[in-house]
Amino acid sequence: MKKILALVLILSALAGCVGTSQAPPELEEEPKTEELIRASLCPTSAWSGTCYFVLSDDGMLTVEIGTRVGDDMTQSPFIMADNVYSYEAETKQLSSSEVDAIFALANKVYEGDFGTSAYYGVVDDGWDVQMLYKDQVIQQDSWYGFPPEVQALVDELMRISPMEIVWGWGTFRSS
Repeated sequence: MKKILALVLILSALAGCVGTSQAPPELEEEPKTEELIRASLCPTSAWSGTCYFVLSDDGMLTVEIGTRVGDDMTQSPFIMADNVYSYEAETKQLSSSEVDAIFALANKVYEGDFGTSAYYGVVDDGWDVQMLYKDQVIQQDSWYGFPPEVQALVDELMRISPMEIVWGWGTFRSS
């Protein structure tokens, strides 16, 4: 009887240990966030001076300013973050009203009938606005002027940016 009781106690102790261990907090994986909107403001005659915005599903806005890798908005990383080129980045948690405003403006751009089928080419001394939204890249360059929907989206992104943005329409700092 003692052997059976000892066996039951040992099995109970082992059963209590199985599946109850947890990884230390520093080893637990952070939840993955999804990028919902990407937008860039690029000088057309240079790779440097690009401003890149990413809005994630957690409401976090990441802004990077530096040298872009290429013109392909779907490419990641889009901005070089090495120690050779100038690079700055900051993040900001947006309020729900700021997120809603960005989505309302992005939807207007997305629903517009411009810049989705043809790229007009590089124009010296101009600006290029690109947006990746709903798996579609939308491009506009300033040579032909910006539709009001694009201008409003860019203005709002610059207004809420955690960084000072020096760009073709002026210098903006978040309020």
